[in-house]
Parts: sequence; C-alpha cells; structure tokens
Amino acid sequence: MSSESCDYLISLSFAGEDREYVDAVASGLKNNGISVFYDKYEQASLWGKDLYQHLTDVYQNRSRYVVMFISEHYAKKLWTSHEKRMAQARAFKESREYILPVKFDDTIIPDIPDTTGYLDAREFVPDEIVKFIKQKLQDDGITITKQKSLTNELLKSTAEELVNLIREELIQHEQKTESLNSPIRSLHSEAEFSKLWEARTKRQHQLKKWLLNSFSNKYQSKSILIKNELIQRLNLNERDVYFDAVYENPVNPLGISEVAADLEKLSMMLDTNE
Repeated sequence: MSSESCDYLISLSFAGEDREYVDAVASGLKNNGISVFYDKYEQASLWGKDLYQHLTDVYQNRSRYVVMFISEHYAKKLWTSHEKRMAQARAFKESREYILPVKFDDTIIPDIPDTTGYLDAREFVPDEIVKFIKQKLQDDGITITKQKSLTNELLKSTAEELVNLIREELIQHEQKTESLNSPIRSLHSEAEFSKLWEARTKRQHQLKKWLLNSFSNKYQSKSILIKNELIQRLNLNERDVYFDAVYENPVNPLGISEVAADLEKLSMMLDTNE
C-alpha cells in the first residue's frame, strides 16, 4: 500500500497502562507532520461507531505501518489482541514489514516471531522512537517536506503569516477597485456614458486578473502545501471537496478570500501545546 492510498502513515497499538510513553510518541509524530492514528486524536470520529469494525479497517487497510507497544499489559487486553490480529492479517498479505514492535519488557506475544527486529522502550525515550519511525518512512521512499518538518507552532505561525499576506493583497485590490469612478449618467450622453462604463468594467476585469495572477504566482502553491499539511496533522478524513477545489482554482477575489479563511480556520484548530 502506497502512502497516498492510506489515511495514516502510522497507527499506534498499545495498552492503556503504557499511555504516558505512547502519548509522547504520538505527539512527536504529529509535530513532525506524520499522520498518526491515536485514539486520543480520534475521539470525535470514534464516537458512536462500531469500534470492532472501524478498528479492523484502520489496522488492516488504512495504515502504512502499525507500531505495536508490547508489554505485560498489552498481552492481557482484549482490544489490543484484536488490533494485533488485524495487523497480522495485513502483514501476511504484504511482502514487506508492516508491524514495528516496541517493547516495554520481555513479554512474549504469540504469533510475533522472536526473530522480528524491535526497539526497546527501556533504552530509548519517545523522541528517539519518533526519529526511528521518521527514518523508517524516509527509507520507504516517503518524503518529509519542509512543511512536515515544522513543529505545530511553526506551521501555525507560517499559515497565519500567509493568511495575512493574502489578505493584504485583497485589501489592495479592493482599494484599487473602489478608486474607479463610476460615470454619472446625467452628465454624459448615452454614447459617452456607455463608453465610460465599458472602460470602467474593462479596468475592473484587469484588476481581478492581476489579483488572480498574483495569487497564482506568489501564494497558491504554498497555500496548497500548508493546507494539505494541516489537514494531515488534524486527521481530517472527511472534508467538503469544495474547499480543496477553491485552492486549485479560486476564479475570483471571493475564492481567494475563502482560501485565506480556510487556512485561518485550519491553523486555529491545530494544537500547539501537545
């Protein structure tokens, strides 16, 4: 499964007793722009769903890798046992590794071969586990872009700065458009008025074209990159396709304004305190 065809590059499977360590790993992955399935981030989407069916889909079909945090607690849990079975079912279909084990102790998990390479949580802190995962993804041909390498705080500030620049362009466009004088019908003959109105309309279209070209040349590519990164970090799997289409083809000043508003909304949703 390619990274483009999965919703999560990493899914985390663990026992609740080990949450403190796993939470730090999940936060590190998120801050590095690595899409991660972690129950704490999915509370709204999991609410009311058939968890058995949903988790089966996540661990078997929608993840690039499953990082399995093995401990004595993990071995006793019903849900972790289900997650393990689903990950193994996927692993059997793959020609490459899919389950990436991290051990808290020397607990043996049935069906996970002793020869499987693992990381030892007693030897590595969460940030080091994050670095290993990031390297694993890069070795797998997944590019970590400049946006992906930004912390949540820097990504948020970058988005806010871009929004301000786009809105400055919109303000300048609005000022130039408002400066165009509308001809007064009573002061001109019908032919003169028609000619003046046509010139004004032509100038309006010219200003709109300049604005669209300016957005396309200076802000469009960066807007799309940052938008995609924000969506990935926020795990927004369900989103109105209209907004994505506006980024690609804003058509008019209102469309550009909607891009700025959407970027602002996404950046405000991003938690910089984790």
